[in-house]
Amino acid sequence: MGTANVYAMKQMNRTTILSLIRQYGPISKSELAEKSNLTFAAVHNIVSELLERELVRESGYGESTGAGRKPVLYEVNPHAYAAVGVHLGVTQVEVAVIDGNGAVLADSTEELQANVRPAEAFDIVAARVEEAIVRSNVPRSRLLGIGISAPGPLDPEAGMLLSPTNFLGWERVPLKAQIEEKLSLPVFVEKDANAAALAELWFGAGSGARNILYVMVDLGIGGGLIVDGRLYRGHQNVAGEFGHGTIDLDGPRCNCGNYGCLEAVASGVAIVRRAEEAIRRGAPTRLAPLYQEKEHLSFADVVQALQEDDALAHQLFLESARYIGIGLAGFINYFNPEMVIIGGRLLQVCPAMFPVIRDTAYARMFRVNEQNVRIELSGLGTKGEVVGAGTLVFERTLYTDFMVPSSNE
Repeated sequence: MGTANVYAMKQMNRTTILSLIRQYGPISKSELAEKSNLTFAAVHNIVSELLERELVRESGYGESTGAGRKPVLYEVNPHAYAAVGVHLGVTQVEVAVIDGNGAVLADSTEELQANVRPAEAFDIVAARVEEAIVRSNVPRSRLLGIGISAPGPLDPEAGMLLSPTNFLGWERVPLKAQIEEKLSLPVFVEKDANAAALAELWFGAGSGARNILYVMVDLGIGGGLIVDGRLYRGHQNVAGEFGHGTIDLDGPRCNCGNYGCLEAVASGVAIVRRAEEAIRRGAPTRLAPLYQEKEHLSFADVVQALQEDDALAHQLFLESARYIGIGLAGFINYFNPEMVIIGGRLLQVCPAMFPVIRDTAYARMFRVNEQNVRIELSGLGTKGEVVGAGTLVFERTLYTDFMVPSSNE
């Protein structure tokens, strides 16, 4: 076997052991050998190397299986390295420095103006990243890089935003190159729903699952797929676009250019549009005077009305939930995941949406899926996209071929 192949095999084995420690730790060497199908000697060498690099640490002792000593247990060392996560959303930039357990060490946010231009947005990202790094007290030498989650479609390898549906005028924007130039750290870019799916797999409701559909219900509606424990992006990196399946043949035009997409009828933006339409038809609501005064409503206006028990606002959120449940049933029938995780801002402001989504989906899917697919609420709340962006850095630097060889290789 050539030198390159030997190194590739050693790298793969290291990644396997580190992944098992992350997923099952605290765990013993014998358990690692059993789960990895590697020899105990090979596991011993890899664990010793990971200890030397401070990527893992000892975590007490397990139960003795015989007359011998109790086995040492190992877990990921969350303090070895940190990563910066950035969520570039439609209305705000959110930044968080996270440790190896996904815990937020420091964060920073800033609102974005409507129709913000890329250069201005990138200056805001750079400023908020610098602020979060300072507040985290993490030495720059311990920062592995910056992950950025953003609306698709995008090219994750080139780090380029192609034509995000809710960023008007943003075409082929070199996000990775611009932020690397400003901050002198490696940058990794991923679709926001994919990043949130990854975060749920590592640190949230999806822990231990292998095949997951993550649905993000926000101002837009997105989806991320985990297949066999890894992100699935598809042939041109646009897999999982849950919000852009047609749900209404005669529905309104979506920002993607199609008509009747789920996003066009059920997203936060759609709720605002439907509220305005209802007011023009004369529907009774406390939003009517505000609309007549401003000639438009914001999502915050509708949320405020919901919190004040406005009947129209409540109806609109639950109608969106039913649309999402219907779309979800179809997606489950042809993807057949073991778990569906629902997250996003709409469920945070209207928790009553979740049971409606879940029950509608269960009522409309194949019976075999109904009995075997779990539909769960996000374990990370509104932090999924920013924690997922930081998680992307760990995945791309510590759990792939990017790990730097030790001096004896």
